[in-house]
Amino acid sequence: MDFLKANAIKIVTALLLAVLIIAAALNIDLTKRLVAQGGDLLSKAWASASAMLHPASATSPADTATGSSAPDSTACTQAQSAVEAYMHKYAAPQSTLTFLDWSDFSASGQSSAITLHYSVQQPTRPVVLASVRFTLQGGAVLKAELAQAPLQAAAFPSGPSASTGPVTFAPRPRPTPPPVVIDHFSGPIFRAQNAGPMTLQLSDAFSLSQLEQAKQKAIAERKPLGFIMVWGKIFGFDVDTRGGGSDSALVHFYQVFNDKLVLVFVRHETELGSVPPAVAQGFRGPDEGGFSPNMAVTDASCSEFIVEIPYRDLNGEGRDQIFAQDGHIIDQWLATHPDAMATPSP
Repeated sequence: MDFLKANAIKIVTALLLAVLIIAAALNIDLTKRLVAQGGDLLSKAWASASAMLHPASATSPADTATGSSAPDSTACTQAQSAVEAYMHKYAAPQSTLTFLDWSDFSASGQSSAITLHYSVQQPTRPVVLASVRFTLQGGAVLKAELAQAPLQAAAFPSGPSASTGPVTFAPRPRPTPPPVVIDHFSGPIFRAQNAGPMTLQLSDAFSLSQLEQAKQKAIAERKPLGFIMVWGKIFGFDVDTRGGGSDSALVHFYQVFNDKLVLVFVRHETELGSVPPAVAQGFRGPDEGGFSPNMAVTDASCSEFIVEIPYRDLNGEGRDQIFAQDGHIIDQWLATHPDAMATPSP
């Protein structure tokens, strides 16, 4: 039928040419107008005839520019990358994820969609296969919908064939909160500044021969041990904490640290060579200070040295600063050894 139409157009064209020849002889101006109009008519007629005979070649340039084509491979790759990043971000800790295959990619403007078939394994659990349809907007995952109910991999005896290697996700790091440092010594330092005179005896603290009892008490009360190096001649004086002598310093040590530590008196005259290694580390270290009394602080088991607190021949105000500074070191140690504290102190 299309062939007959095309022949009819050719016949009309021949008649038109005959008319033009006759008109040319009669009127030249008319001939010019008819030639121009005839040219347009001929181009349209022949284009129509060609379309009838060859319909596959009739697509217009506009149709070619806007016609559908296969999904852009770059867009598909970008969608896969976005989905993989999404899976990495939200994968359960200690899970092993294997990407099996991608399918059904589609795109329209800034929106796209793709289906991922994957397997996932978690400790003590069987491997599970799943298919999820991801919807993306602007290159980011907007929605994830289960495309197929998860199945245990045992339902597939041949096992999955991965297109990419397995990706193992380690536990997500969780920030460790900083230790809470409690100020145990500002209160005792303030109270010692305003306390009245006091007389101390050797029996007011444990002796080195009673070290095991002191350790038991420190462990029970979850307190550090404080070993105060003393001379026998500085006991028995009624003094306060504001003076500059060794007797005043001894009372000062006792009033500030007796409540928060378990104290042990170590006789300089006879016992320095018998102290445990952790105590000797303080007594023989660079912070010893050169004057007695001074104090080496260890943990309750007397196995870990914490700090050496000197006297340095200072008066009460000078010792206040040393006691506050080194007391903070004890506070920091306690903050990182919570089992060494029974309850927070005010």
